Amino acid sequence: MVKVNWVLALLIYVLASPAYGSGVLTEQRVKDLLGAVRVSVDRRDVDGIINNFTKDAWLAFDMPAEMGGRRAMTVSEYRQILTQTFALTQSYEYEVTELTIIVSKDGRRALVTDTITERLAVPGHIIQTRTEETIEVVSTPQGARISRLFGQLRRLRSL
Repeated sequence: MVKVNWVLALLIYVLASPAYGSGVLTEQRVKDLLGAVRVSVDRRDVDGIINNFTKDAWLAFDMPAEMGGRRAMTVSEYRQILTQTFALTQSYEYEVTELTIIVSKDGRRALVTDTITERLAVPGHIIQTRTEETIEVVSTPQGARISRLFGQLRRLRSL
């Protein structure tokens, strides 16, 4: 009986550990999360985008001083900005390049860096931006979620 309890305890420990649990992040799971964000952006689905963030996620964007400089925000504030942006734009498209994903050894966190090139059409203007992003992805009971996002606007031009 003692041997059975020991084996059962070991099995529970192994299955619950980050290396074997279903919530472990892998590079593919992070790519799947980023793909889900992409699909939601393409659909202009604000709720779909926001569902890929933890409820307590922190976002910050460094922009030129004339655009307000650094702006830190909650997910709720980000939702408002996305809603306004999609309402004002006639078209919105973006491209992700220079994607790098580093998953922690325990599979609980991943660091993503990328460059986003956005092209927005607003009445009378086409605006193109280039932003370098650093994203922290965490494993949650709901799956991979973005917990931190920092974007640094590197280029803004009107076409």
